[in-house]
Amino acid sequence: DRLVITVALAGCFIRFGNWMNSEIYGKIDNSSIETVFVKNIERPLGETRYSQEIKYATAVFTGESLETDSLTYPILSVTAYPRVPFNQPQVNALFGNIAQYFNTQDINDLHAIVLADTEPVINNDGSFTFRVLGVPRLPTQLFESGAYLLIFFILYALYRKGNFALRNGFLFGTFLVLVFGFRFVVEFFKANQTAFEEGMSLNMGQWLSIPLVLIGLVMMAFAKPVELTNTEKK
Repeated sequence: DRLVITVALAGCFIRFGNWMNSEIYGKIDNSSIETVFVKNIERPLGETRYSQEIKYATAVFTGESLETDSLTYPILSVTAYPRVPFNQPQVNALFGNIAQYFNTQDINDLHAIVLADTEPVINNDGSFTFRVLGVPRLPTQLFESGAYLLIFFILYALYRKGNFALRNGFLFGTFLVLVFGFRFVVEFFKANQTAFEEGMSLNMGQWLSIPLVLIGLVMMAFAKPVELTNTEKK
């Protein structure tokens, strides 16, 4: 029972780390808290897919945006630093592959859109720069991080009240209900993590949350008082 209080706090830090690492993000959406996960634009260029050609890449917001009927896309300037000097034809060929890579991503992995009329510009230091539309997403990691922090305070307050702490399994059941109940809700706003979830009425995270919420409710309902010894009563 007492252990789950700190587990809730650990969940807060884990989801904040997910946000810092640009993973387990939300669906595409325009809102006052929208986020463009810049690392997921830079990472394929300098760390994973094009790491043999490019040392690293940076993406910065230009302050401009492109408005469509459904979304407003912030415009970013991306600069890639090749491992060896490239001439213009080589840059054009590599950029064509990069543009195709970004534009053909699944909707759940789409973070940048390269417009058809975009052309790369070679800089004096050998790097080349191009512009992309950043895809705005909901920062669901922060939603979960804040919720788990609140759950930590709720569990701690219940523990301090004494009556709830003296019922075996009550705090653990409360933890299951609050954490997985919130997860069930927030999954509606998350991008799907795997392809097989497409077309499902509820995703895998929600199906896994339902039995845990039910188990938590049962534990809360049938939590039995702790039998204290004479020493503990004093």
